[in-house]
Amino acid sequence: MKVFTRLVNLIILLIILFTGSPTAFATSLKVGIYQNHPKVFVDEKGTPKGFLVDVMNEIAKREGWTVEYIHGTWNENIEKLENFEIDVLLDVSFSEERARRFRLNQIFVIDDWIEIFVPSNSPLESVLGLEGKRVAVLEGSIQEEFIRQEVKSKFNINFDVVSFADYASTVDALNKTHVDVIVASRFFYFSKERENNIWPSSLILRPSYTFFAFPKNQKDEVVMAFDNHMMDLKNDSESAYYSSIKEWIRPIHQRNYRKIFLLIGFIVSAVTIAGIAFIITLRHRINIRTKHLNKQNKEIQAINLKLEKLVQEYKHTEQELLKFRFMVENARQEVYLIKPNGQVEYANHSVYSSLGYSSEEIAKGGVKLFDPVYGNSYEDHFNELKRHEVPAFETVHITKGGRKLDKVIKSFYLVFDNEEFICAFAEDITQQKKAKKALHESQLLFKTLAEMSPVGIFRTRADGYTTYVNPKWCELSGLPYGEALGDGWINAVHPSDKELVRNNWKERTSKGIQSTAEYRFIRPDGRIVWVLGLAKPEWDGETITGYIGTITDITEQKNAELLLKQRAQEIEEQNKEYRRLNEELSTAKAKAEESDKLKSTFLANMSHEIRTPMNAICGFSRLLERSTLDERKRSEYVDIINTNSQQLLGIINDIVDISKIESGQVSLSTKEVDLNTMIENVVSTLTPTLSTRNVRLEFTHKLAPPQSKVITDEIKLQQVLTNLLVNAIKFTKEGTIEVSYSLKDESTLEFTVRDTGIGIAKENISQIFERFHQVEGSSVDSRKGTGLGLPISKGFVELMGGSIWVESEVGKGSCFGVTLPYSPADYKSSSKTTGSKTASNWLGKTILVVEDDVHTQFFLKEVLADTGVSIISVDDGEKAVKQCRENKSIDLVLMDIKLPKMNGLEATKKIRKFRQSLPIIAQSAHAFSSDSEKAFEAGCNAFITKPIDAKELYEKISQYLGS
Repeated sequence: MKVFTRLVNLIILLIILFTGSPTAFATSLKVGIYQNHPKVFVDEKGTPKGFLVDVMNEIAKREGWTVEYIHGTWNENIEKLENFEIDVLLDVSFSEERARRFRLNQIFVIDDWIEIFVPSNSPLESVLGLEGKRVAVLEGSIQEEFIRQEVKSKFNINFDVVSFADYASTVDALNKTHVDVIVASRFFYFSKERENNIWPSSLILRPSYTFFAFPKNQKDEVVMAFDNHMMDLKNDSESAYYSSIKEWIRPIHQRNYRKIFLLIGFIVSAVTIAGIAFIITLRHRINIRTKHLNKQNKEIQAINLKLEKLVQEYKHTEQELLKFRFMVENARQEVYLIKPNGQVEYANHSVYSSLGYSSEEIAKGGVKLFDPVYGNSYEDHFNELKRHEVPAFETVHITKGGRKLDKVIKSFYLVFDNEEFICAFAEDITQQKKAKKALHESQLLFKTLAEMSPVGIFRTRADGYTTYVNPKWCELSGLPYGEALGDGWINAVHPSDKELVRNNWKERTSKGIQSTAEYRFIRPDGRIVWVLGLAKPEWDGETITGYIGTITDITEQKNAELLLKQRAQEIEEQNKEYRRLNEELSTAKAKAEESDKLKSTFLANMSHEIRTPMNAICGFSRLLERSTLDERKRSEYVDIINTNSQQLLGIINDIVDISKIESGQVSLSTKEVDLNTMIENVVSTLTPTLSTRNVRLEFTHKLAPPQSKVITDEIKLQQVLTNLLVNAIKFTKEGTIEVSYSLKDESTLEFTVRDTGIGIAKENISQIFERFHQVEGSSVDSRKGTGLGLPISKGFVELMGGSIWVESEVGKGSCFGVTLPYSPADYKSSSKTTGSKTASNWLGKTILVVEDDVHTQFFLKEVLADTGVSIISVDDGEKAVKQCRENKSIDLVLMDIKLPKMNGLEATKKIRKFRQSLPIIAQSAHAFSSDSEKAFEAGCNAFITKPIDAKELYEKISQYLGS
């Protein structure tokens, strides 16, 4: 080894000779250190010490540097390095993040790895054992970065990480049970902070290398000096580097790499000697051929490159050997290299961790120390292995503490450098054997409990395939054991439950979650058994191995639930009926009370309204009896009597009209009416009433003749418009009142009365067309009258086949609208009946009118009155079917769609079964195309929409009865 070291030093010397020394300058360095015994620390006297301090001092001595050590915590040193406050930081483990932030030298100082340290009474056998623990680390260290970022995600475990400024704090926290484990560098084992009750576990987390770290702006010459000296120190076994390791770190039994390095040394030496010979020759030629200095310099540079390549190859070889050493040292398996006499030449870290012996004790005691059986027959075993391969076998190792460990051994015979060895690999199977024994005992216990269990028990594979059922399961299902296995169990499930149970089971097993279900078995004897099934997944730590579950007989419970449910439904139905009756009674009571209130108010109002003009009539009639009256007074009294008589007559007419409307006794009397003339007369009549107000009454937007001439009930239309205008005048103190009309479409007239009066609140709009109702809060003048004007108008408009509506906003006025069917005068002769057509003569024909609305019935009778046709009216679908079946004289049917008992479509379908050729015209207020399609599908011949246009009705009937 000395020869090899000297050769390497010679190579470096030659490189320096021809390239010049890169560190030939004097400087001083500020060096950051912290407490991490034995690598770097400050003792009680404040003196920097440790392995890395010795190395730093040796490099400074060789370079002639002065060193100032700056002491602080790890995080403080990192911050100072980043802020260029120190020149170099000792003991920096490599990471990509640190390589980006700082500058690291190329030759690592020493190899390292991360270990988990635990109390001696709390062993840790797996990384998974960190679950739920409190882990202590050095704040800002590579261990903290690794444990936080990689271990949690890689192993999917949860634990708390607690950071400390130094290792002394971590030890104190562990002793006080504030934390459970310490994650640190392997050198923590040799640290004075580690106490005897803290031991490394067998778990190695990650290898790493220790470097010197510099600020980003550090000079290349300084960094190169560190690398050159590290190479020199590490290649010289007698250097301060190795003497410091021996001083600060307790000896670790290492694998004998001497022969490998020696072989590499001879190879490098041979190349080096050749290179030296070449260099000597080259120097001789330089002395002779000084004129060719430039050429020779180039050749020297080429030689330097070759030498540098040789050095790099050596460094690579050294790193590869270190990697191999690291792998063997940190293997989970125990590795032994044993001589033929049973002496242990080499053992890795796992051996010492498992057995508890030191390297000296194992080297001295040999195999017999920890394995008396195998050790006493070792020679026979050696000879057998020498002849042929031997299968793995089990043995028992005895630890230093006397504990017996079951091991499985696999051995190989090998010859290395003319020496014979056995290379053995041992694996601790103590826990496996205990688990196997416990599993066997557990299986026996499970079988006993399952056989005696009062509930059904089953077990499946991870995919849900049944592998076991107990006797109770077979009893409940009625299936024999063999038929229940696999997917056969589903055959016992009630047909109505099979699909639900099978789908639920497949879904749960595919997701690996607990399954719960209630379902029925149907036994071979026909008996139904309700069961509650529960299955939970079984885990081997990471994956699901199967499911174990139970089924419990809940038949009696289900029967009880069914009875309770039925009784609850009966009670609920009764309660619903009671609630319905109560609601009907409450509604009827409210309506009765409201009706009574309205009638009382109406009667009081009528009494007042009637008595007021009667009082004037009676009073002034008596005054007329006076003989002393002059003609002026008499005329004035007569005018008052006439005015109040007309007012009283109007009140009586309103009462009569509303009574007729509600009793259905109002009839239409239609004739040709010029709308323009009629409305102008109404406007001229009401205009004088506005003489004392700042209100203008106007007639705008009218149709020109002959469109203005229509067939309608002039008196009722005039009364409707008068009521609307009087109402507008009553509530308008100033502004404008406009009355107008226009064609909304070809078959509809629209009248509007707009005012700029006080308007109507939204909450009152729905009430204004109700009889006996007046809006609360109106003025005294506005509340005069019966309150029947708008209800009467609504009744008249609907009788004429139209509708009435209102739009209003408080303070801005109102707009009342009326829509009526448009019947131009040119469609009718001088007859007084709406829609009559003198050209039509259907005398002897019979039309069945199926209509539940009496007004529409009446309207149709009036429209067809002059045609000579006989009309039969019925008000529901069942009567219509009966009439068509019994009365063969019916020539045509006008069929309303919406009818009580049986609608018009159903009635048409039934009629078509026995009278296929009878014309049926459907009539409906619905005007969607789908409604007419449904009518035609039911068997109707034609379709007409409401409000019914007389002309269209004539045309439809003429298609089937002729003109």
